[in-house]
Amino acid sequence: MWVASPLGEKREKREAIMSINRFGIATAIAAGGILAAPALGGLTGLSYEYVSSTLDEADYWTVRVYADMGAGERLDAVAGNGAQSKVVSTTASFYQNSNGGPTSKELNCGFFGFVPSMEWDSYVTIGCLCQDGSPFPENALSNIGIEWDNFENNGGTIDANNGTWFVTADDAQGGSATHNSVDGATNGVLIGQFTILGDASSSMTFEALFQGREADGTTSWQTAGSIVIPAPAGPLDCNDNGAEDSDDIADGTSEDCNANGVPDECDLDEGVATDCNGNGTPDSCDIADGSASDCDGNGTPDSCDIDAGAADCDGNGVLDSCDLDNGAADCNGNSILDACDIASGSSEDCDGDGTPDECETDSDGDGTIDDCEYTAYRNVNLGETYDTAFDAIMAARNGDLIEGDTLAVASETDIDFMGKSLYMDVLALQSSSPLELDTSADIELGPGSRLVNPYVGDYATFSGDVTGPFSGNAAIGGWFEVIFNGDIRVRPNTSLEIITGDLPGLGSVLNGDMLVMNNASVWSEGDLSIDGTCTTLRDSSVTADVISNNGTFNGQGTLNSNLSNSNTFKCNGTTVLTGDCDNAAGALISVNVGTMYCMGNVFNGGTIIGDFNDGPVRGGSEPGFGDGMNIGGNYATGPDASLTFAHENWKLSVGGHFDVAINDSTKFNMGLATIRMYDSGSGISTMEAMSQDLGETFDGLDSSIVDNFPLGTLEINGHVMVVDDRTNTENGDEIVYVKTLVVEAGATFDANGRTVWCEEIINNGTILGDVDVIDPEVPCDGNLNGDDVVNIDDLLIILSDWGGTGGDANGDGQTNIDDILVVLGNWGSCF
Repeated sequence: MWVASPLGEKREKREAIMSINRFGIATAIAAGGILAAPALGGLTGLSYEYVSSTLDEADYWTVRVYADMGAGERLDAVAGNGAQSKVVSTTASFYQNSNGGPTSKELNCGFFGFVPSMEWDSYVTIGCLCQDGSPFPENALSNIGIEWDNFENNGGTIDANNGTWFVTADDAQGGSATHNSVDGATNGVLIGQFTILGDASSSMTFEALFQGREADGTTSWQTAGSIVIPAPAGPLDCNDNGAEDSDDIADGTSEDCNANGVPDECDLDEGVATDCNGNGTPDSCDIADGSASDCDGNGTPDSCDIDAGAADCDGNGVLDSCDLDNGAADCNGNSILDACDIASGSSEDCDGDGTPDECETDSDGDGTIDDCEYTAYRNVNLGETYDTAFDAIMAARNGDLIEGDTLAVASETDIDFMGKSLYMDVLALQSSSPLELDTSADIELGPGSRLVNPYVGDYATFSGDVTGPFSGNAAIGGWFEVIFNGDIRVRPNTSLEIITGDLPGLGSVLNGDMLVMNNASVWSEGDLSIDGTCTTLRDSSVTADVISNNGTFNGQGTLNSNLSNSNTFKCNGTTVLTGDCDNAAGALISVNVGTMYCMGNVFNGGTIIGDFNDGPVRGGSEPGFGDGMNIGGNYATGPDASLTFAHENWKLSVGGHFDVAINDSTKFNMGLATIRMYDSGSGISTMEAMSQDLGETFDGLDSSIVDNFPLGTLEINGHVMVVDDRTNTENGDEIVYVKTLVVEAGATFDANGRTVWCEEIINNGTILGDVDVIDPEVPCDGNLNGDDVVNIDDLLIILSDWGGTGGDANGDGQTNIDDILVVLGNWGSCF
């Protein structure tokens, strides 16, 4: 390619060429006699721009030719007829790439990366650069009556007097748009790109009949036009940086986002492209690559439309007109989003459903829509409404159903059923009311009354105090988890049902205190979690799937439940637990008075203690004979557990296995108490041997010795077998030491290979194995006649053999005064 003249000369030469071009166009139009100066619209002339191209040719130049017209107008056809031939010619020859074609319909821009020279193929078009339609969605170009062979195969002239290339009025590519030209930015439609294989003396000519439509879309125009385009004065350098535009683009110095061969900064400087957001990239490219949206298709990024005043009332970055086109609500048809009408205050939305009130039903025409007509309380039976719970309850009759709004109930301070048998369902009577019930009201229920939140899946929270009826039963709760932050009081001889629904895992939580008085009962659906203090008095009952005690439980009466204790449980009188008991690590079960009956199994990971000093009635008095625990199933412990019943009146009865893994003898104090192993129908029960083997010695009954686990009284009723399944000491095989062993009639006690030492055995049944009474040979200084008593008989033996050896009590081989002193010093029984 030939070299440009110096930069200073280039600008002067370019201006001269532009002047010649304008003169050429004017002359051509005047000669045609068709277009002098269109008054209403149509072709205003032909223009062109040089394109920086890169071909492996010695001399060439590339130009794009445009049919110029007003904004909003379009070009539909480029034709030749008998009056105006269509001629595209050059004084040199046109470059034709074998992979392209005569029109843009045959040019695949996707191949440019593989065949770079394709980009500079010579072709005709209307609007589009490639067969994919770029920069339009598609390329609908058609042609008829044109012989392309000379142009395409020889780089020669297109000459047609009965042919055209064209698009229809519905094809977007015919629309005029701003483009660059040697004269600066103007408006028009691309009609061809041509690469001329010629030097600086070469030129090309384009003349044809042009047809299109004015901006109104209906008025057609037809105008002839022509232009002679000279070779450029030198290489293109639009930004005057001393480098060809093609080199700037190729080496990345300049961007060319729209692939028009002109650096973007030049398109922007010359007004060919706009950059409304000032990011240095033409708006059309921002839109094309998705970095900016153009929802209304006006060629301007939405953000710029919004900055210029286009409505975006909800601030989502999308024009309101587009939001509406995409289905955003505008129920009142004012072209403003409903959400914006509401946000601005021009429309009310009392129920918060996002729809302006003027679009919703107002049956009574009072200006308040039906959904916002507030009803606090409604007596379903009487058909009356009330503003307060007091008014609703006062007017109600026994058996009436009152519906209370969740917000209304939440605002109450007291709800007193006034001794009436009423049903109150707490509902969301307004759409703006929550489904959940959360009230701080103090509630006093009436006989046979009920207050519930019936929505499945929503919590009911009572933060005030709840008092049961004076007589009969009552119910309170919801159909999901129920939380009590206040206190609950259940009066004597009454019952309270806590409703939680029948879904698995539901229950009630007591964060406050609960008092269940004499002969009263509480029934909780699901589990009952106690985080405060629960006190049950004589003959009372509490029913739940599981009672989880995380606080303090002062118990009497019957617990129809399993018990999971993680804090403190006190038995303050006869207490019956019908299920299993799990006493967690760190937790305490204290039997203060009476017997705690556990009908199921007991696992002790914490502490179980008989503590009569802490009793609420006779604190400090001794336990009654037989007080303690009676376990219908197995009793098992963890290694860190503690079991202490430190009085001879305490009794621990076990109907199953006695499986104790305690490995610290200081945490096992049963040396005075009674353990009764009885037959609960489970077959052979096992009993863990726990003590170290000290042999036949009363030391085995001394609980102060480390690794001793002595028992006070062991009563056997049924068939009990000794086992050694746990490691209670570090001294090998473990045995049993018991003060008194009682085997009842019909019972069997099987040592099972273990050793059992007893101070006393009362056997009315069967004993198997090594079970013996402790009878050690006790050394007895001074007992010369071996009758286990040191007395006058031993003194007489000394006197009768004085000076001999027969009265030697101290083992020195002589009978003398020292022996008399030994006898006197050990006077009495040897035991």
